Amino acid sequence: MTGAASLDANVLARLTLKDVPAAFERAKSLVSRPDAQFQVSGLALTEYVFALDNHYGLTRDQITAMVRGVLSLPNVTSSCPFVDAVLEAWTAHPALSWADCYLAAAAEAAGLTPLWSFDKKLARQSTAASLVP
Repeated sequence: MTGAASLDANVLARLTLKDVPAAFERAKSLVSRPDAQFQVSGLALTEYVFALDNHYGLTRDQITAMVRGVLSLPNVTSSCPFVDAVLEAWTAHPALSWADCYLAAAAEAAGLTPLWSFDKKLARQSTAASLVP
């Protein structure tokens, strides 16, 4: 295998949760290949965070550590250049969803602010968002 490939949320989950030993070993073997590079999309990260939060009941701090851990693997990067901003906002503002933090960080990163919304929580807690007048 050469070149870059993508990783799905379920591969990320098996790598970090290690709850299915055979799948963990297969995922670990895949991402450990010295000739391979993997990229994780923003949507895969969103699905991964959703699963860890809603299906496994992990805390935001635990999930943040897991996301940072998987993205620190030598052969793994994120196609989302603002993932750190999403993680910081998501842990700092427990009332906001991952999607809200992602949208605000994406708008800010693209220079497309304000992010107009009817979401009062988002507008109060994110400097990138404003309420529609």
